[in-house]
Amino acid sequence: MKFRNKETGSILEPQTKSVEEMMKKSNRYEVYVENKKNDIQELTVKELKDKLKELGIEFSNSDNKAKLQELLEASKNKKEDNVEKSQNTNEKEEKREGENGEI
Repeated sequence: MKFRNKETGSILEPQTKSVEEMMKKSNRYEVYVENKKNDIQELTVKELKDKLKELGIEFSNSDNKAKLQELLEASKNKKEDNVEKSQNTNEKEEKREGENGEI
């Protein structure tokens, strides 16, 4: 069974049953199912609204499917940008530490 970290989107596959059970109980992970349902275009309006609520993204009940997909895609892109910026910041800090003789 695979899990997706809700914050980073990373897909993880635990190697032991005990870790799998811990991940099932954790709020940080959700079961990752490899099928079309992970494609925003394939989600139903209800699934889109549920996902947006889970992520804390505001929407109007009158928003159509295309608008809901747009909101979800925008949040996905924003999250990917934030992860990339964070990685770049960490790399810069590591480089500075190395230059200053700190390790």
